[in-house]
Amino acid sequence: MKVLVVGAGIAGTAAAFQARFRGAEVRVVHDRAGASELYSGALDLVPWTRRGRTSLSPAADHFLEEIGLWSSARDMRVATGAGVVRPAQGADRALLNLTPLGGMSVAVANAERDDWDARLLVRSLCESGWARTTGTRFESVDVPLLRHGYERRIALHDFAALHDSADRRRWLCERLEGAARPDAWLLGPWLGIDPATASALEQDLGVPVGETTSPPGGPAGARFVRARNALFERHAVSVRNAAVEQVLRRGRRWEVSLAGGELLHADGVVIAVGGVAAGGIVLEAPERQLRHPSFRLSLSAPVEMFVRQKRLENVASAHGFDFAAHGVGVLEHVGARPRPGEQGLYLAGDVMAGRPNTVLAAVEMGVAAADEICCHGGAGATAPA
Repeated sequence: MKVLVVGAGIAGTAAAFQARFRGAEVRVVHDRAGASELYSGALDLVPWTRRGRTSLSPAADHFLEEIGLWSSARDMRVATGAGVVRPAQGADRALLNLTPLGGMSVAVANAERDDWDARLLVRSLCESGWARTTGTRFESVDVPLLRHGYERRIALHDFAALHDSADRRRWLCERLEGAARPDAWLLGPWLGIDPATASALEQDLGVPVGETTSPPGGPAGARFVRARNALFERHAVSVRNAAVEQVLRRGRRWEVSLAGGELLHADGVVIAVGGVAAGGIVLEAPERQLRHPSFRLSLSAPVEMFVRQKRLENVASAHGFDFAAHGVGVLEHVGARPRPGEQGLYLAGDVMAGRPNTVLAAVEMGVAAADEICCHGGAGATAPA
């Protein structure tokens, strides 16, 4: 059984791992960073502002354990960079889990970064409902964390990467120890690109230490990439960096055309190219929307496009899709589904219509799509729930 996965984000990684676990020969094809490399580090199955199902399938749990990047807890709370204490079903291990710190003292390191204001952050965290209910105290503590002036404004990714060195980590530990003796430390998203850096610092310091969530382009996405690449290497998943132009059924198998004309063949295909934010779904030019639906995949494949469960038809206006009527928030609800009868083709992640755009939903869709292909020989065409 040969399985080809288009896209190497969280959904594509989960699909590739599960297919390999089922004994398939797996190839992943991708060509650029996607939304998974921009995520915050927090994990949800449904959007955290809504209540919903929280239990994961055994296959999804197995993937989370195998990738080794995330921790989970029944009642996890993390702090965002905007000072919101929000629940999460799991998180990057570098993020500070506030739940076991309820009623304690948490020091927020006030470093000289241009993009960081610990005093303002503390003010917001102290006003949160969670802090008031639990009696948790947040305090801004001045800590000289920068060695060089340019570190005030270098990218978060680059600043975090500095702390992967043992020397810099010891230096950071000494600065924190000399500044205060709180029950825990909350820092910005600075604790390395290596997933092991944060836990090593915590062990050296002897108290819980962790980050706020990452903004887009922060280290949480870079840690995912490193963990993904290590997972692929351990499980002998073949990876090809190339753009996919077309996915087409050829007899009993699928033919995948790459840019440059190369053809690949597989018994089943999982398309996990992301949604609008990742560039997996693109908006057609207004003049083309008179002949084609307003949104399409970034590659050619036998799929249908949907917005909020409604199949997209050609627009009737020469001005194209009416954002004035729908609002720009509609972009979160644009997705695709395989055409009925397309056996062995599955979609997973943000590209799939009618599913939450969350990390854990992407994992569930990825492992379920791989299971369907491997257990049923590619039969069936609808993406699993």
